[in-house]
Amino acid sequence: MSILESRYIAAIDGPILFDDIGCMLFALEDHKESPAHIWVCDYQKNIWLDARTAAYVYAPMLGTPMNSGYVALSDSIAAVNLASYVHGVAYASWDELVLSFRLRTIEFIANRLRVYF
Repeated sequence: MSILESRYIAAIDGPILFDDIGCMLFALEDHKESPAHIWVCDYQKNIWLDARTAAYVYAPMLGTPMNSGYVALSDSIAAVNLASYVHGVAYASWDELVLSFRLRTIEFIANRLRVYF
C-alpha cells in the first residue's frame, strides 16, 4: 500500500498506517480489543486528529483511495458543511461512523449474495 494523499490517512497503535479510513475500519473489525490510539487526518486542514473525537462525512463522490467515501474533519460544523456540499452524510461521532460502516458492509455483502443465489 502506498499513501498518495495525506488527507485520507488513518492510523492505529504502532503506528499502522492506512491509505483510507475504510481500510482502517475493516482492520479494526478484526481487533479483539480497541487500540489505545486511533488517528485520522483532517480532510481539509491536513492535521492529525483523535479518531474518537473527530467528525466524519460519507460521500462516494469524494473519491477516497479505496473508495470507502469516508473522510474525517475536526468538528461537526465542518462535517455538515462538507456533507451538504458533496451530497453526503455527516457523522458527529466515532460511534456513528462505526455503525454506518458496519451497516454499509452488511448491505454490500447482502447485495453480493443476491448475485450468487
